[in-house]
Amino acid sequence: MNKQQKESSRKTEHKTNDNTSSQDTHINSELKSTQEAIKCKRILELDKSIRYAGMCASDGTLVASEYKKEITPLINGTELEFAAKISAIRAMERDVLSTRLGKPMYSIASYENVKRATISLDKGMFLLVSFERNADDAL
Repeated sequence: MNKQQKESSRKTEHKTNDNTSSQDTHINSELKSTQEAIKCKRILELDKSIRYAGMCASDGTLVASEYKKEITPLINGTELEFAAKISAIRAMERDVLSTRLGKPMYSIASYENVKRATISLDKGMFLLVSFERNADDAL
């Protein structure tokens, strides 16, 4: 789809009733993904040690995913999707103890080559961030 077609499609996004077509739903999803991708790009700019920022739904489906341009990703697309699913599952498992411990806010895993954080967001979404191995994880 070229730029002009995308702009034309987006104009059809706004409806006055609740009966949205599948095309409108796709457009809304595309815009949400674009907004989430912009957020991920902004997160990458927060600190030089941030390598990757992504957002996934509670089922582990990646909504947005951005790497810093100057780094070489350590995992490929399929592995990234798998990692997002595992992160979401682990976050949901931690939620089991929330009645006693409170809602999980984040977790950090430290690997030999990278550090990864999973951060709970609103509406069943998770922010996934990876850092350079030497990044300070002190709070």
